[in-house]
Amino acid sequence: MGKSKVKIWCDEEADILYMSFKEGPSVDSDETEEGVRVEYDPNGEVIGVEISEVSRFLAQPLLKKIEESIPKERKGSGLNI
Repeated sequence: MGKSKVKIWCDEEADILYMSFKEGPSVDSDETEEGVRVEYDPNGEVIGVEISEVSRFLAQPLLKKIEESIPKERKGSGLNI
């Protein structure tokens, strides 16, 4: 049995990230939350995940982390997050 490799594609213009866990046809999919679609093979196994508006998923947690790292006395100095 060979190792499977995760393949990741990102279309910056369309703002979509796709992760493929194994090759094969997608016969069904579910939107698990807004902007996240999970694709399944004929056996019901996950073969891939597509994230729309991926910059939103990545940017919000990053901005929160940055805001948390700024000392409270400097937060009023012009950085709007």
